Amino acid sequence: MCTSPVRLLRKFGLLMIHLSYRGTLTSPGKNLSSVKCNMASSWLSRTCMGGAAWILRNHNGTLLLHSRRAYSSVVSPLHADILRLHWAVESMRNLRQTRVIFEFS
Repeated sequence: MCTSPVRLLRKFGLLMIHLSYRGTLTSPGKNLSSVKCNMASSWLSRTCMGGAAWILRNHNGTLLLHSRRAYSSVVSPLHADILRLHWAVESMRNLRQTRVIFEFS
């Protein structure tokens, strides 16, 4: 069963829902109460391995937190992307970040 990104964000109780696709890392802008979570993922078809990473920045673009992880049994680039989004949202919830702008490339 596929879950939409918006439904996933609501499930985790995040207040600000803003997903964007960009090729560059940017700060959240003038919204002082929000942070931006930039995410990336990769996939190797030969080994069925995937990886994901996220970084969290404040309104000035200052790095606050970051993390990365590897996955096994990843069947496609889309599967890696879904794992990346789920893990990043779950991480923000665990870190008690409620006003998050998610951006990925």
